[in-house]
Amino acid sequence: MLEVDKVGIHLGGRWLLRDMSLTLEAGEVVGISGDSGVGKSTLARMLAGHLAPDEGEVRYGGRPAARRGPHPAQLVLQHPERAVNPRWRIRRILAEAGAPEPSLLEALQIAPSWLDRWPLELSGGELQRVCIARALGPATRVLIADEMTAMLDALTQAGIWRAALGVAQERGLGVLAISHDEALLERICTRRLRWEELRGDATTVMMP
Repeated sequence: MLEVDKVGIHLGGRWLLRDMSLTLEAGEVVGISGDSGVGKSTLARMLAGHLAPDEGEVRYGGRPAARRGPHPAQLVLQHPERAVNPRWRIRRILAEAGAPEPSLLEALQIAPSWLDRWPLELSGGELQRVCIARALGPATRVLIADEMTAMLDALTQAGIWRAALGVAQERGLGVLAISHDEALLERICTRRLRWEELRGDATTVMMP
């Protein structure tokens, strides 16, 4: 589904990423861990189409992502309050990706009463569920979670991951989980990779 072939990003007179390769198949949950500052979040932003590689290629289903329309990879970040417009009600935030299916809202335990609230009226865990629902639009094929639950308590983390992975499994989505939490990655992933393993020849992520 996702093929990353020796990509690199050059910015500010230096290479932020170079010679990075990865293959992610549909239905897999792949964890990436590594030291702070090595470029994990830069890679996540590139895979979601927020940055263009200066070398190499990213393919989805054997083709580059289309320049128009929803991107096949959607990124959910650590701080949901920074990812939404505080002047929009939850209903409008969700509508950015098209009207969500009621079954999706139910799976993510998003209460109908939240829809007419403002972001500041929700807890961090509740708002993150909204961001995940927005990311899981009908065109999404890969969910990229960059420290998605790092700021939440353990119980909230477990509930959010259980809900998100349930939707991903039902739809056959690939999930790329970037985290420093080794215990979390051990619990949720079908395969784990250290940052160093992404360099050089493509690393194919297969089901165990």
